[in-house]
Amino acid sequence: MMLGRRLLAVTLGSIVAAVVAVSAGPAFERPGWYFYDAFQRLTAPAKAEGVTFVVISNGTLESMRNDPQNAYAWPWPRAIYGAFIRVANKVGAKSVVFDGLFANPSSEGVDDDRAFGADIKASLVPVVLGGEDGANSPPPNKFILESAEGTAKQGVVTGPREDDGIYRRMPLTIDGRPTLAFAGLAETDEFRKRKGEALWMRFYANDGIPYVEASEVFSLYRAIADEKPIDGELAAIAEKLKGTHLIIGASAPGLFDLKPLPTDPHAPGALVHATALANWLSG
Repeated sequence: MMLGRRLLAVTLGSIVAAVVAVSAGPAFERPGWYFYDAFQRLTAPAKAEGVTFVVISNGTLESMRNDPQNAYAWPWPRAIYGAFIRVANKVGAKSVVFDGLFANPSSEGVDDDRAFGADIKASLVPVVLGGEDGANSPPPNKFILESAEGTAKQGVVTGPREDDGIYRRMPLTIDGRPTLAFAGLAETDEFRKRKGEALWMRFYANDGIPYVEASEVFSLYRAIADEKPIDGELAAIAEKLKGTHLIIGASAPGLFDLKPLPTDPHAPGALVHATALANWLSG
């Protein structure tokens, strides 16, 4: 059974290599993707390294709405995102990447935006926001950017889909702008050398990218802010975040950020960026 599975994987891998080699020709694309996707599902790695998905799920939205100290309705105040940055610095994360746009002013007022910008400026790790793409997506609002004083990195949120609507690759740049997955690495020599490339993504098995609920990260923030002991479940969360790049995005269907991948027709959009970054980190 194992030998047969490996033989099938090798065979499909050879087909995939041929498909990618000829995929410049439109006639080959649709039949080729069938084999490409089958290969992805059959050989999906069990676990990614170096990336943690901080997920805004239905459960997290409900938990924040019922918060005993303050009911946080969606859209959240920018102070919540500032709290995530502070946790990332405290636990020793590598970067914080927000899969979302901050173009509109905060519903809590300008001071909320400015405080968020100040958290970005004070961060010891890179902070990436969804940014201008030269077409439909605007940059973060001016209050955030003014307060961040040039320290906020911006990445293009929406990557290309193939002609059947499925996401399979991620360019390092689009129209000269770094994509969200790679914006935190844009000043490295390797990125500069390869910035014209597009990464054919290697997708992971279900839950292959480690994740924590955003509400759990906020609970960790409160414990840190209140100088309470970080033990038990909170210590486990802190350990999961340590040394990884945090990709913060939505999985709740009502937030309308579900994307079709070879391994999941309704995956959180943030997983596209998390997958691309995890692939890059693993070589």
